[in-house]
Amino acid sequence: MRSIRICNNKFLPMLAFAIFTLLGCQPRNKAIDSPQQSEQPLAPQPSSEQASGQKAKSSDSTQSVIVVSDDDAVLPQPITGAYLYCSDDHNPTSMQDPRDYSVRCALLEKDSHVPAPVYELGYTVSWSLLGIEESLLSKASGQELREHRQWHYELNFPAISQAEINQLKLLATFGLQLQNDSGMVAQASTPIRSNAYSWVALNGGTIPANGILAGTEQQAAVPLFICRLHYEGGIYPGKLRDHYADPANSICYTTVDGTSLESQASDPAVNQYANDVLLLDDPQLAERIRWLPASNGTIPFGAFAGGIDAQGRILYLCRNLEGGAAGDSAVPDNDPNGEWTPGYIRAGDNVCRHEFFGSKALSTYEVLSIGF
Repeated sequence: MRSIRICNNKFLPMLAFAIFTLLGCQPRNKAIDSPQQSEQPLAPQPSSEQASGQKAKSSDSTQSVIVVSDDDAVLPQPITGAYLYCSDDHNPTSMQDPRDYSVRCALLEKDSHVPAPVYELGYTVSWSLLGIEESLLSKASGQELREHRQWHYELNFPAISQAEINQLKLLATFGLQLQNDSGMVAQASTPIRSNAYSWVALNGGTIPANGILAGTEQQAAVPLFICRLHYEGGIYPGKLRDHYADPANSICYTTVDGTSLESQASDPAVNQYANDVLLLDDPQLAERIRWLPASNGTIPFGAFAGGIDAQGRILYLCRNLEGGAAGDSAVPDNDPNGEWTPGYIRAGDNVCRHEFFGSKALSTYEVLSIGF
């Protein structure tokens, strides 16, 4: 194997990454995590000095941009200026101790903020980790996410404590190295980023102000947000709106195998299925929320993964134009030109599915992308 060439002393720490290379671990299925409630006491939290250090580290992106070891090297356009982004936002929101924890990484194009095709360009790809104790590092197992449309890599830490999670957030640095047959090396590193978005258990509660508006129904009188519903081993995205019996409460609708599901009973206090709401925790990302036109099963790079079916297949967030008549005479029909209704598309399917007085599916749709 060729040795890594370093063009500047500030990249010397990258030499140490090889020690911690985590590729080669056997891939294993990773279900989309769901919020859990815990009665256990909270684990110790970082001190104010640590917290401020973490904030400064998270806001420093100077080392996240891809660099090369040869000033004369020419990178393909998707890689030029791309930046590495690693996040733990998909983890449960509880402070259960111990618990499973994972970090996902992607090399994102600088302008579109969608994943660059790193596995399609012929590079040897290596992922690595630096800065944590060997006892914690030994618990990690990694897998390449070659078929994922949002992430390139996932590193899992089963059953670690909140104190260990804090250590990862404060000290860990993830590295990506791309090497071609001529020996050119491109590399980037980044800390773990947190609090871009979150799935939070709602279960009929009031819709938070930072929910992501995804559409409307009933002549734009009812705003629709993004939710997901837990059902028979799967987690299915859908539409969230105010409850028809009490606007102070909410209800999540989705469809599974042609059947409509409602998270709440006619009494909004009766929770039929656990459900979560998608929140945008970083307001600066609001301008990077995009709905990408697609059709016939296409799932573009950058598609936001929001669920998983009972067979372990990833579900991406999409939305359809719904212009049908309401199935209830007391409810106004939708605009006949169509109103956007959020749902999901499953990898391998050719339609986006949503719920509107029954199960609906369309082959022309839009897919959610959030550029980090």
